[in-house]
Amino acid sequence: MNGKATLIEWRLMSERGFTLIEVILFIIILGLAAGVLVPLTISIQGSPQPATAQRGIFLAQAELEQVIAQKRTSGFSAVATGTCSGAMPAGYTCSRTVCYVSAASLNNTAACGTATDYKRVEVTITNASIGSIKGVTLLTNS
Repeated sequence: MNGKATLIEWRLMSERGFTLIEVILFIIILGLAAGVLVPLTISIQGSPQPATAQRGIFLAQAELEQVIAQKRTSGFSAVATGTCSGAMPAGYTCSRTVCYVSAASLNNTAACGTATDYKRVEVTITNASIGSIKGVTLLTNS
């Protein structure tokens, strides 16, 4: 029995730790992951596009609120296609498209028909680095 006990003890001692190959593979995988993830996260954090896009969304929302205020003060017929009412920051342009739509095609961008009780207002904010951001609202003549 004494011989078996030493054999078991030797096996337990030899199974501790990692082999050299396992350690080398771990280091290689860790190096590859760091080599890919670190530059990616640095480029995302330093990118101005999220802030630029967020500002574009804010500008579109502000213009849509101006359109709703214009409808309340000047009436349904005063809301028309044209330039935006607010001043745009440098690098941004704004345009507003207003179309009469029927109740059946409120979200149809191609339908720009005759006078109805519904107007679809689309505000487009454009910036060279992010492209176009569109905000849409529907107005009723009530």
